[in-house]
Amino acid sequence: MVCAGAFAIVYYLVPPWWAGWMMLGANLASGAAVLVAIRVWRPKHALPWLLIGAGLLIYGIGNGVWFSFNLLLDAGASIISVASLFYAAGYGLITAGLVVALRRRDAQGFSARLLDGLIVVAGRLPGGGLFSFTP
Repeated sequence: MVCAGAFAIVYYLVPPWWAGWMMLGANLASGAAVLVAIRVWRPKHALPWLLIGAGLLIYGIGNGVWFSFNLLLDAGASIISVASLFYAAGYGLITAGLVVALRRRDAQGFSARLLDGLIVVAGRLPGGGLFSFTP
């Protein structure tokens, strides 16, 4: 938590172009951390974690493409770009990983499954809202 707090403070203190590259590094590091953790901890069911880790890495690649277009090439913000393909693939893999993880859970009561589903829906709403509510 201390590292995350320090990262957040530094993120807002550095110039915008540097903050973008910090976010890219954090995206790629999170995906790599999940994949390294799979190797170290060897979970019984690794498929959900592989999907989530790959999704985070592909999302990070999408950020790299977007930052390259907008910061290095000064292309300006566009609604749809090649980065959008990486973002969509990343979200798809992360969602698939969550679905596989939820389906592999031991049979529990209905309320536990309902809460798990609500967590997935709540996690997907912010991204979906960007596409649904923007002019």
